[in-house]
Amino acid sequence: MKSESTKLSLSQRIKLTFRGYQIFGKENPGLNLSVILLSLFKGISPYVAIFFSARLISALSEGASYTTLIWKAAYLVIAVTLVSILSSWAEHYKGYCEGNVYWTNRSINGQKLLSLDFPALNDAKTQELRKLIENDSNSFGYGLFNLRKHLEKGLTGLTSIISSLVLTISFFSYSVTSEHPNLLFLNSFWLVPCVILLIAVSVFFSAKLAHNNEKFRENNRAALNENVYRTDFWYVQTTNDQNGAPMENRIYSIDKYLNKTFDEITSLRENNIIWNHEKGIGGISSGLSAAILALFMGMTYIIVCLKAYGGAFDIGYVSQYVGALTALTGGLTLLAEALSSLYTNASYLKNTFDFLDISNDMYQGSQTIEKRSDKQYDIEFKDVSFRYPGTKEWVLRHVNVKFKVGNRLAIVGRNGSGKTTFIKLLCRLYDPDEGEILLNGINIKQYNMEDYQQLFSVVFQDYHLLNVPISENVAASTHYDEEKVISTLEKAGFADRLASMEKGIHTYLGKEFDKEGIKLSGGESQKIAIARALYKDSAFLILDEPTAALDPIAEAEIYQQLDRIVEDKTAVYISHRLSTCRFCDEILVFDHGEIVQRGSHENLLSDPDSLYSKLWNAQAKHYQKKEMANNSGILKTP
Repeated sequence: MKSESTKLSLSQRIKLTFRGYQIFGKENPGLNLSVILLSLFKGISPYVAIFFSARLISALSEGASYTTLIWKAAYLVIAVTLVSILSSWAEHYKGYCEGNVYWTNRSINGQKLLSLDFPALNDAKTQELRKLIENDSNSFGYGLFNLRKHLEKGLTGLTSIISSLVLTISFFSYSVTSEHPNLLFLNSFWLVPCVILLIAVSVFFSAKLAHNNEKFRENNRAALNENVYRTDFWYVQTTNDQNGAPMENRIYSIDKYLNKTFDEITSLRENNIIWNHEKGIGGISSGLSAAILALFMGMTYIIVCLKAYGGAFDIGYVSQYVGALTALTGGLTLLAEALSSLYTNASYLKNTFDFLDISNDMYQGSQTIEKRSDKQYDIEFKDVSFRYPGTKEWVLRHVNVKFKVGNRLAIVGRNGSGKTTFIKLLCRLYDPDEGEILLNGINIKQYNMEDYQQLFSVVFQDYHLLNVPISENVAASTHYDEEKVISTLEKAGFADRLASMEKGIHTYLGKEFDKEGIKLSGGESQKIAIARALYKDSAFLILDEPTAALDPIAEAEIYQQLDRIVEDKTAVYISHRLSTCRFCDEILVFDHGEIVQRGSHENLLSDPDSLYSKLWNAQAKHYQKKEMANNSGILKTP
């Protein structure tokens, strides 16, 4: 990351920053306006008090009348009250707009993830970049999420500078009287550039020290990232309530191992280059920065007081000029720090925009798909070969197969033989590197991708359920047909479990959003995933090891039901249990990315030396013939 950040020119950093504000302005229109208003009121607020307080003090020193003092005090109260009201309103307005900032930031990244082609989404570089962006924001306070903080600081500083200049400019027009000849040098023209130079030097060195600290963190953030990643990883392991983690933690005393790991991570953190810098040079730099500003404030007091002592102005103006000049330095420092932060932040923004600029290279297609009530869609693989992006190994090689409409197709083979990849290509999650896939004789790339994928209902091996009501999980929507949801759940074998739920299909999965939510077993979850596929009612139904968590009896019951309810759909089944293939019209046997056999169950078994026969015989001894036959009527040993 270091070499990458140093390549950014100033113009590139400016462009990245403005693009960030444009994105937030589009996604959260009120935020930039609220920050501008708040910065304006925060910037002028102290000067209003300084100005009117100076007028009141001057009146007191001049022995003004009671009425005059009352009016000047009233002006002070009214002005300060008005600015306070406006500042409070702006603060609340910004708070309202800022309430959505976190979600806006997550939404921007989330929308990008949802819009990516699957190959780009599944790319390790994409996921690594996404994690890096989150870490930059959470650990360093940089990136898109924190742009509004830098904007507020910079605009507050700019407003403060303008306000202080308005109150300070008259300081140079007042002259020391001749009664104090030793102070006449304060009337010199050179006082103006000297004060300006003093301000510039103090602000420059203060800002430079602060910028050096930020630059050090920017150039060495990879060292902290590694530590943060490891900490987050082990934290997830200790809090993970999935896959039996809590039980294993107890049985194997993993807590002792994790505690030791945390101790090692803590040691790494304490000895991290960035933390050591903060404790050493970084802390000293911050102290020097504060000392420089304090020194300037002291010199300001001396110059203003000497001029007042020389008769240039009364005591009321002392408070005005001291306050204004001091605040001028503070405003310049704020502006300098904001610009420095924005400069540094640009390299973090580059990660964000590298992510947002990931292109979709898959051709989206434009041709519409004819909506056929008879579901007469033919699929053909013609000499299809494929390897995953960034790899040289072919996962599929010269695959040729045509689906007969309404047939039940089983796909079997050893692990890694290409079965799931075949499904990914069928659903156009990936495009083949060689050959083509046809739908009714037309290359599927020509069809609108979204329309094409609507033809498929798939239950993948790594299906995912949401922590929302069962009904919304099945329908994949907040709008659904209740009767259809219940019907598909019954068809998927979930009827008995559903009947035991007080809220029925409105029961939440998990307790994140409803304390009365439930936790399902692996088999129950798979049945809901199958119901979701049935609810979609697509032309093609694909089950990729969907019943792996079920016992053979329950699996057989589901497949028997599916065989009845698939009706006129084209069904594709992938299963390691070859017994489930017996009711299929055709079986494809994959091996090393190629189709080595195809045919019916009986035909494939007729060759005792074939791969299918070997796989079948290896499993047959594990079947319990009597129990399986009685429960399903399907599974029989040869």
